Amino acid sequence: MEEVNFTGMSAFNKFKEEVLATYWGKHQENKLHGKLANPTPANLRDYALYLINDDMDAEDKKSLRDFFGSKEDFSDLERAISGFDIDKLKPVQYFINKKTSQPDESIVKLLAVFIDFQPRPFRLSDWSENNNDSQVTTPKTICSNSGRQYPGY
Repeated sequence: MEEVNFTGMSAFNKFKEEVLATYWGKHQENKLHGKLANPTPANLRDYALYLINDDMDAEDKKSLRDFFGSKEDFSDLERAISGFDIDKLKPVQYFINKKTSQPDESIVKLLAVFIDFQPRPFRLSDWSENNNDSQVTTPKTICSNSGRQYPGY
C-alpha cells in the first residue's frame, strides 16, 4: 500500500487520506462488498440501503443522514436513500476514484461508514499533531470487521 506523509496536513486531511487508502487496500484484497468494489452511483445508493438497519450505530446513522438529508427516524432515512438522486452520488464515486482531492466532509464520513473504517466517527483528538516532537499521532492500526489490521500509513 502507498505510504502517506502526514507532515503539515490538517487533521481532517489525515483522516481523509487514511479512509481512501483503506478503501484501496481492501479493494486490492477483495474485501469489499461487490457494490463497493464497483462504486457506481446506483451501487453506492444500493449499498447504503443494504447497510441500514435498526441496530446501526447512532454515529453511522448520523453520517448517512447528513449525506442523504434525512430526519431523525429510521424509516425516513430509508425513504431518503431510496429516493435520492443517484447523480448526487457521483462526488462519492469521484473521491473513491481519485478524481477529486477535496471532497466534502460528508463524503469522506460516508465512505468511512461504508468500509467500516476505524476509528470513526472523525474526532480531532484521534488525528491531532503531537506538539512535543512534531510527529503526527494517528491510530496505531485500523481494523476492519474482518479482523484484518491495516497499519496507519
